[in-house]
Amino acid sequence: MSQNLPLKQHCEQLISLFIKERLHQGSYFSSEKEIAYHKPNFVPIQVNLKFINWYIHQYLLGKDTNKDKDVIIKIRDQLLQGLKEMNMPIINDTNQEYNVKRFVVLSDIHSKGEALFPKIPNGDVILCCGDFSNRGSLDEISQFNDFLGRLKISGNCKTIICISGNHDYGMDAKYNKNLDPEKIFNTRQNPLLPNCDYYLQNNSIILDSSIKIYGSPITSQGMAFHSSNSYSYWKEIDSDSDIVLSHTPPFNILDLAWVKNNENPKQVCKVCGNIHDYYEHWGDYWLKNQLIHRVKPNISVFGHVHDDQNFVRKSIKELKAEEEYQQKLFNIEQPFDSKTSTSDDHIITFLNGALDLTHKVYFFDYFYIPNSRSLYQK
Repeated sequence: MSQNLPLKQHCEQLISLFIKERLHQGSYFSSEKEIAYHKPNFVPIQVNLKFINWYIHQYLLGKDTNKDKDVIIKIRDQLLQGLKEMNMPIINDTNQEYNVKRFVVLSDIHSKGEALFPKIPNGDVILCCGDFSNRGSLDEISQFNDFLGRLKISGNCKTIICISGNHDYGMDAKYNKNLDPEKIFNTRQNPLLPNCDYYLQNNSIILDSSIKIYGSPITSQGMAFHSSNSYSYWKEIDSDSDIVLSHTPPFNILDLAWVKNNENPKQVCKVCGNIHDYYEHWGDYWLKNQLIHRVKPNISVFGHVHDDQNFVRKSIKELKAEEEYQQKLFNIEQPFDSKTSTSDDHIITFLNGALDLTHKVYFFDYFYIPNSRSLYQK
């Protein structure tokens, strides 16, 4: 490799340039100032091979355009290996046409939509992971619906996809007897949120005959949409989902929640091996189990835990190792149908989009093959 940079630094530089290139695509931003404001919250979940080839010719070959083809292939293979070690998925778009769709993630806005509005970047699709209200009153839900309408009118997005959270009582048929859960399930619409294009409640939709998104509000920690047997819901996630939208996080992944009382501060956590004083893991074990062994989505998006907003990319191999340790720790027996074959190299990007007024809003670009699910029913 040229420029006397170690492989890891080349990969970091490549990703940085990729982010810059993506932020200047389309008409999402109107100024360099706006790009600079939102740049820290762009999540690179994939890098396309065409860009990698461009990087090689622009930064590694320079004026030496007569390099032997085998040398170029060797350089590319080194970069691909480096990106793999960084858990960065690669999209091979050299022989296949891909489209790109920008997703913006909102979660746990708790009736503060208007205050957050200036921080929301433009995108194609908004994903809302629930807890848009404080107590789920009809007034709060109506306020949120107006907020969604404003997002569309202002041009922030073209499509809005929502699930509810544990605070959104008025969206749960157990508490709001005027709702017809079967009709909501079948139509993917909720009469309380007419400005939401797709309201998901343990079901899925397919965007552009290509991107399958599954959504569920289920939580194992009480309040609205609570279930003491969350596994019975997570095992129903469509196994071919590209994006899984949940309110609760998967266990031990961006799930550290602040708790007022902790009997054993300063002790090493048995779950993750870190010291996190007044924080506890609030994630769902069986959600993580199904994502690892059966679903294998490209992206898992969630909220609920306000204290751990971030993103992380993990391979199935890493996730299995974590799970095996936790199974022994908690003496958990696997359900007979929870494991299927999967590639240990597959990478899942996990994104906790829980917000408060100090946070900017995460967004990402998703590469997809047009009409790849044209035989499926939308």
